[in-house]
This record gives sequence, structure tokens and C-alpha cells, in this order.
Amino acid sequence: MSAAALFTAVAVSPASADVTSGEIWFSNGAGKAIFNADPSGSKPGDAIRACDDAADGWGIKTYMDIGSNGSVNRTVSTQGHNSPYCTGWATGNLEEGTSVTWWGCMVKGTEVGHCTTKYTKKA
Repeated sequence: MSAAALFTAVAVSPASADVTSGEIWFSNGAGKAIFNADPSGSKPGDAIRACDDAADGWGIKTYMDIGSNGSVNRTVSTQGHNSPYCTGWATGNLEEGTSVTWWGCMVKGTEVGHCTTKYTKKA
């Protein structure tokens, strides 16, 4: 079976367009893609992270398109690590109000499986 047949993504906490940060959980518990706009505690701002929660052979990759212009500027991937595993944060300061599109995909080797909906937020 393909990853697309096995997995769907559910946007939770938050799904609202006016909220700047959020997590996209893969519904089968495989993992999540995370975006954080503003620093909070140990979480840096303008940052993405990926977490793989299932030992199913698939990793999680999170993508960030700064400026929402169709080009990927940052990625993080759990590939090569045993689950459960979360990447570090890929971060770098962006001008406040910069449009950022982010999403996650399931990955195995060079295969890209199911990808989530793309969400556009503000840095």
C-alpha cells in the first residue's frame, strides 16, 4: 500500500488562519509537522520542526516557504533516526508579518508519501 492510501493529515491546534503557530498531526499517529512563529520558552520563532512517532518505516519532513512564493527555503526531516524522534528547530529571524507557508510529508528513502495541506501563516 502507498502512504497516501494509509495516512491522512488532520490540522489541529490551531487550524485558524489568524493564529501564527501550529501543528499538523498525521491521523494514524505517525508524527507531526510543526511551525512556531514567535519565541516561547525553549521554542524559537520563525521555526519548523518534524516529529516521527511511529516505527513504521516512514519519516516526517517539514517544509517552509518564506514569502509564500512557491520555493522551499527550510526543511527538517526525521529520516535516518529511529522513532520516536523530533528534529531540532530550523530557525532564522524573519521580518514580522512575512507570509510563511508550511506543510509536512511522509518520506521513505527518496519516496515522498502523503503530504498535508499547506498552511499560510505570518511570521
